[in-house]
Amino acid sequence: MAAIAFIGIVSGCSNSVVNSALGYDVAIKAADKIVPDSIAPLKQVDTINLVCPDSVILGSIKQVYAADDMFVVVDNMFTVHGFKADGSYVCGYGRRGEAPDEYVNMGACAVTPTGHDVVIVDNAAQRMYFYDLHSGEFKHRLELPVGSVDMVQQCVFLSDSVALLARYVYNNKNSVYAVVNFADRTVEDFASVELKTDNIAMPIGWHAIAEYQGKGVYIRPFEPAVYQYPDTKWMYIEQGKKVYDEQQLAEISDFSIATYFNAISKGYFPGYTSVYVLKDWIFLGFLNAEFSLIDKTDQGMTTCKYIKDAESNHMNVGDIVGAIPERNILIGADNGLMSESDQIFMYRLPSR
Repeated sequence: MAAIAFIGIVSGCSNSVVNSALGYDVAIKAADKIVPDSIAPLKQVDTINLVCPDSVILGSIKQVYAADDMFVVVDNMFTVHGFKADGSYVCGYGRRGEAPDEYVNMGACAVTPTGHDVVIVDNAAQRMYFYDLHSGEFKHRLELPVGSVDMVQQCVFLSDSVALLARYVYNNKNSVYAVVNFADRTVEDFASVELKTDNIAMPIGWHAIAEYQGKGVYIRPFEPAVYQYPDTKWMYIEQGKKVYDEQQLAEISDFSIATYFNAISKGYFPGYTSVYVLKDWIFLGFLNAEFSLIDKTDQGMTTCKYIKDAESNHMNVGDIVGAIPERNILIGADNGLMSESDQIFMYRLPSR
């Protein structure tokens, strides 16, 4: 798969040296300073109030998909709801149960790029359920090979017939990335991480896979790098910090969120936990502590800390939970202790 073309060279970064030594298509010099998010290039352009009927309780927002002038919102109670662009409620998508149109356990949710279907991945029943975007009506379900979607926590579509999956790390089952081909109903692993847990399923990131113009993008824990599916070493980010090697990663038997902060305390780079690819920018987030923005035109990078109040409510930029790539817009939500769970925020980055 061809890499996205970049233009320009960052001051202080030798692309030729890094590329020849590590095999990456692009090398980026990390920002020397971390700046407050109040001076980041992110500009809030709109707040959408999500209006739910009395029968619907919306939990903390985990993910938002923008499709066909609608928002598909996934919350922490594993329910999925559709809203119009003005925030008015449209419908729900599926529910837990044992009927043909009901799922046992929702591991992930996604929206097909052209079919305008909302897809729920059931990692208990090993199925994908397809619902109409505009009505919520059940359309069909796809049976997948046993074990193929165990521990799935994220899904993105490269086309209406191909999707990427990200799984939880559990014990020594570390083949966390896979591709689903709906034409022949196959699921194939394409990347793994050298990590183990101690009987607790742990996510490798909050949004560790992304899609842009039919290309898949993914990140691995503790690596200053971004990959393109299936195996392209796309971007290497020179952090100036120590990086865990494969042997050190294999020795981590109790991988959890605390492992990231343990890495920081030892002077190692903790990696990224979220990635979104926009028309002119790349967003890389680390938990809800900080995020980096990479300008694709000149490879410049800015890193910003989230600012929060005493109740952990975001003071400026909310947690990034979605994107509208072609419009250079990131979608945020505020999941602090005292924050509202019925608002999403639009942040626009400059177009190049």
